[in-house]
Amino acid sequence: QHPLHTLAHEPVQLAALGGQPMVVNLWATWCPPCRREMPMMADVAAAASDVTFVFANQGEDAPRIRSYLGGEQLFLPNVLMDGLGELGRHYGAMGLPATLFIDADGTLIDMHLGEISREAFVDKIGALADAK
Repeated sequence: QHPLHTLAHEPVQLAALGGQPMVVNLWATWCPPCRREMPMMADVAAAASDVTFVFANQGEDAPRIRSYLGGEQLFLPNVLMDGLGELGRHYGAMGLPATLFIDADGTLIDMHLGEISREAFVDKIGALADAK
């Protein structure tokens, strides 16, 4: 399916993380709006149990990602590397950041391009959880 890898370079498929609704954030360390929204997303993700969060870095390597997350003290679940930007192409997300809201069946329900507010993020997650 998609050539995603963990920071330990193990291949992983989104479907393998599924079974429940999923929020996939496409981001990069060089993207200022990505950097602004990530602490909020980490906060929301830590409090949510019925949605899987995936943070798919676009095109950067593991040392750069680790260094950034460590430096910012960001604790994110499921940080993956999308080295070729496959997810953005697959879902038609042009530009970063992009946040994809995918139901438990793997269907894209909603997409937010650009920086998202906490209120909109929480609302969309609620709508996604209700779509089960």
